Amino acid sequence: MYLLVVGWVYVILMFSLAQESVVAGVLTFFLLGVLPVVLWVWMKIHRLRARREAAASEQDDGKA
Repeated sequence: MYLLVVGWVYVILMFSLAQESVVAGVLTFFLLGVLPVVLWVWMKIHRLRARREAAASEQDDGKA
């Protein structure tokens, strides 16, 4: 899965470098590259945190 993210960032980086202006390149890289990756990382962390809390809750219920 991480290989897909690295490939995505590489493609968007090349795409943004091909833009005619620096502003368009930076906006392209930020909107198509950084934002989706940050959203993906946030979703992964949120899912992992929820699983850990559920496991801790089950473990606490088993001891009580």
